Amino acid sequence: MKKLKLISLLLAGSMMCAALFACGDDGGAAAPAADTTAAEAETTTEAETEPPIETELKTNKTLKVAAGSTAPITIRLKMDPSKDATLAISSSDEAIAKAASATATVGDDGKTELEITGVASGSATISVSTSDGVTASTEVTVYTEQIVYEIAFTDPSAKYFKNFNSIDKNLVVENGVLKGTITGGDPFMSYADGKMGLNLADIQIVRFYIKIAAADANMQMFFTTDSVGGYNEQASLKATGTPDAADFEIVDMDTSESPDWTGTLKGFRFDPSSAESGTFEIQKIQFIKMG
Repeated sequence: MKKLKLISLLLAGSMMCAALFACGDDGGAAAPAADTTAAEAETTTEAETEPPIETELKTNKTLKVAAGSTAPITIRLKMDPSKDATLAISSSDEAIAKAASATATVGDDGKTELEITGVASGSATISVSTSDGVTASTEVTVYTEQIVYEIAFTDPSAKYFKNFNSIDKNLVVENGVLKGTITGGDPFMSYADGKMGLNLADIQIVRFYIKIAAADANMQMFFTTDSVGGYNEQASLKATGTPDAADFEIVDMDTSESPDWTGTLKGFRFDPSSAESGTFEIQKIQFIKMG
């Protein structure tokens, strides 16, 4: 009996081992693990592959430049480094406006400036194109200038400045240059010449030939007209010069920036800087019509 029981146990163990080996040989059970590993490997490979860089090209939408003068446009380019980054430049009418060169390349920062020359009054389109066909354009308006009124500094014209605030009232006119000293905060002085009588519709630029030796050169011009009786922020023009300038510069104020620039000019107040100390010198002030 004991021998029979032992033989039965051995047979049962053999059958269990055979069943286990059979389960291990079942290809259907092991396949999902192999498939999952392959899928993970494939996903990792796709994630590590960088997509190509899409070309982006930008430049100024518009530009105004006087005939016979130059002004820059700024070109910005983002492009795949494997592509030719040379830019082709063209003008729709070189008799109106033309670029300084027919090609351009950007620097390491992805930018470059291109000088545009105004040739004659009118409009033209400057087009910039990449080697892979992306294009950007700037609409250029070329105008001529006519000086409608000019304040040139001689002894008689200096007397029209008055109502000084934080500016030494003892202005000096020397060799055609008006010289003033800033003595405190919010410096300004007013100019009133009843003979001006300018039609503001004819004036698109107020131009200062100026040198400011102060910590900032944030200039502002308030004005009065036949419909604007007092100085206020809306009835003003702004421009920024060069602080502590070593030489005279031209600073233009765009009259289109103020909705109150209409009617007849009666007078103006000039704020040369927002600094509390320094000096300023003015060669002349021009009221210019753009044609």
